[in-house]
Amino acid sequence: MFLLYKNIKALTSREEEMLSSIGSHIGIAIENSLLFAKLLRHDEPEIT
Repeated sequence: MFLLYKNIKALTSREEEMLSSIGSHIGIAIENSLLFAKLLRHDEPEIT
């Protein structure tokens, strides 16, 4: 798979599945990092 290729061609179904899977994993990783950051903020003592 070449994303930067001189001749534009359609992606194969395998390439589409791979990109979709990568996108799903990236989304899950972002969601997990946001949840973890929220957990860390929740555990911080309040400053008064």
